[in-house]
Amino acid sequence: MLVRLQKAVVGGHEDHRRVITDIVVEDIPFPVVQTKVIRFKPESVGKFAVGNHYHIVECNRWEFFVAVGPPALPLFTFRWCEAGQTANHSQYIMHNGDACLIPPGNSHAFMPDEGGASLWGFSNLQYDSAHDVPEKLF
Repeated sequence: MLVRLQKAVVGGHEDHRRVITDIVVEDIPFPVVQTKVIRFKPESVGKFAVGNHYHIVECNRWEFFVAVGPPALPLFTFRWCEAGQTANHSQYIMHNGDACLIPPGNSHAFMPDEGGASLWGFSNLQYDSAHDVPEKLF
């Protein structure tokens, strides 16, 4: 199965007490076991990607990521391919609310294009580095 691009609805509310960010996703095809938020620092923009790996098929780790940040700006350059096919990778510029479903066996990487942007990740398994195989896309 290949990577699938989707949309999520990102909203929220802010007042003097707190900031709330809401994400509405209608189609995550697995029970969520782990959630993570990756916030990128301004000094990472265009320099330091995350990912650059794939999850071995046997572990059956699925991931779903949502880009969150200023609505009008490009937030991330997302690259992906089937494992071992880095010369034929695909690329998509992610904006606020853009999402991707990453099945096992697909290499993936995100390069931040905007400081302060974040990726919200959801997975069917708790993270285990033994499932990762490095594969450079950036």
